[in-house]
Amino acid sequence: MPALDGLRGLAVVAVLLFHGGWAGARGGFLGVDVFFVLSGFLITSLLLAERGSTGTISLRRFWSRRARRLLPALLLVVAAVAAAAPFFDPSAQVGLRGDALAALAYVANWRFVLQGADYFGRTAADSPLNHLWSLAIEEQFYLAWPLVVLAVARRRRARAWVGAIALTGAAASATAMVLLHRAGAGADRVYYGTDTRAHTVLIGATLAALLDPRADGSSATAALWPRAGRLLLGVAGTGAAAALVAGVALVQGGEPWLYDGGLPLLSLAAAILVGHAVLLPDGVLGSLLKVGPLCRIGRLSYGLYLWHWPLYLLLTAARTGLSGGSLLAGRLGATFALALVTERLLERPIRAGRLRRPRAGLAGPVAAATMTAVVVAATVGAQVPSGHGPTTVLAAETAAPDLARPVAETAAPDLAQPVAETAAPDLAQPATPAVGAPTRTRSAGEPVSTLVLGDSVALTLARGMTSQGPRAGVALTEAALLGCGVARGGPLRYVGQEQAEPPPCATWPTHWSDAVDRQDPDVALVVVGRWEVVDRFWNGRWAHLGEPDFDQYIEAELDQAVAAASSRGARVALASAPYYWRGERRDGGLWPEDDPRRVDRLNELVRSVAGRHPDQVSFIDLGAKTAKDGGYTRSLEGVQLRYDGVHFTPVGARWLAPWLLPQLEALGPAVGGPAARAEAAAGERRPGVG
Repeated sequence: MPALDGLRGLAVVAVLLFHGGWAGARGGFLGVDVFFVLSGFLITSLLLAERGSTGTISLRRFWSRRARRLLPALLLVVAAVAAAAPFFDPSAQVGLRGDALAALAYVANWRFVLQGADYFGRTAADSPLNHLWSLAIEEQFYLAWPLVVLAVARRRRARAWVGAIALTGAAASATAMVLLHRAGAGADRVYYGTDTRAHTVLIGATLAALLDPRADGSSATAALWPRAGRLLLGVAGTGAAAALVAGVALVQGGEPWLYDGGLPLLSLAAAILVGHAVLLPDGVLGSLLKVGPLCRIGRLSYGLYLWHWPLYLLLTAARTGLSGGSLLAGRLGATFALALVTERLLERPIRAGRLRRPRAGLAGPVAAATMTAVVVAATVGAQVPSGHGPTTVLAAETAAPDLARPVAETAAPDLAQPVAETAAPDLAQPATPAVGAPTRTRSAGEPVSTLVLGDSVALTLARGMTSQGPRAGVALTEAALLGCGVARGGPLRYVGQEQAEPPPCATWPTHWSDAVDRQDPDVALVVVGRWEVVDRFWNGRWAHLGEPDFDQYIEAELDQAVAAASSRGARVALASAPYYWRGERRDGGLWPEDDPRRVDRLNELVRSVAGRHPDQVSFIDLGAKTAKDGGYTRSLEGVQLRYDGVHFTPVGARWLAPWLLPQLEALGPAVGGPAARAEAAAGERRPGVG
């Protein structure tokens, strides 16, 4: 059916543009739903046609045909991704072996559900096999649905039975999506789950059962319809096409209404369009869908879909020097080239039956076993620090990395509950730092007690340096609030997604003060920045660093940080923020929060605050120490500093320790009493003071 090939071509183009970050295809993920509807329709039509001609269904022949159509290209792509593992972002290699094996077993969608992977958000780095979740759902349908159809094949009115079962299953699945979402299940669970996505395939199956078996795509089919019916079908098809085009152009994947019934309705629109293309192939829409190049793309759609995502992750802006439309064009060119080669040299010969029995019967299992061995062997070295697996963006920032033992005796805060019964400070007035703190002393050999305050970047830095602290005369503890800097309020935008901040962030000054009261440190090291450089909804509008009034707010919050950290007389080491790079946008550009100019502006404010309180605050230029050429760098002197563009690796923190720990030790109390301290203070300037 050429019109259906054209529809398939439009669907895959929508997906290719969506993953390429094209602004006009924000809802291009809906192309997958069109694929699902088409699969349900075509597979059910084939099964019913076989039942009509033979009275039964040969499962062996059906599954053999599906295996010859789907497995060869899939095995090739998975093997290629495994072999190319060293060329992907290191954090994208986390779980790559498991992703590959799950793809080969057609359970990738449930693997991503268990991982909490967010299809529409941004993780530390996307898995190059993330897109194979949809193939898993289709293959699960191919395995289960023929058994259902066979079970009713010998019944009278088998077509009606199939339609009723498909319609009931579609309704149950759509209902499960709505109920689970309203019960609090995340978008990732209802988007990836077979139970909540089966409705899309089953809507296509229902359509196949409803259509007359003579509706074979021939021009004579239109004659079966009265004029009024053709007119009604034309109007319905046009409306469905308009709804899908609008959805591809305007809809964003995180919108809650999609999971409260929106996706089932859009699947119905896709089914109407499929029915229109089948029953009125010579109508206006059918003629448009039968355009030659579009049909050719449709026939190539499987290979295009398989290859595009890993190629997009390999052909980055950093690697190619391209961005925007030029980068997308390059990626599309490479995708079409590989899809054509795969079709001509692999898919077409196999479909043509050039592998004769008995070898053909063994080819599938042997190839699958071989590719499994290739995957295992190729991903042996695909390792990065633990605790960095795929997760949602917010969870990635708020989950404590598994780096080492917890630092000293500071209990981690309970992030599940907001800080109880503590009124938030007045944000309109900057706090006044404590003055007149008592002079401290320490005995010979006594380490400088240092409390590290801040967000998860502070935590990774502190934990990585803990073991080296005693040798430098520093005893480290930490009281990080994960996911919280000093900026408060929201929502905020992070890697393109709008999200709320964790509840404890509203009362971070109380948490810091409580930690200072418990530890009574000599020095308080403050490391913040990640949550200050994001776009944030503030004072009734979206704002960011670089806007004068928002800059003043951040400066007041930094003053509040100094007050809390120095409330018991500790010297405050106020660190500049490092540059960040969470990864490229899909169009190759930077996320706003990764713009070096925002970090530079924040560090200007940090330096200004330190300069206003020279008796209490020292400026530590962590940002400059971890940068190269005024921007983010992943590694320095052969040491990988950050594992995800934000957090420090253990080895990176240890590399910083010989530079940072002596500065912290020098900020501590002098040894030998007040007189010695006064003499030391007069004889030398504290290091790093701005």
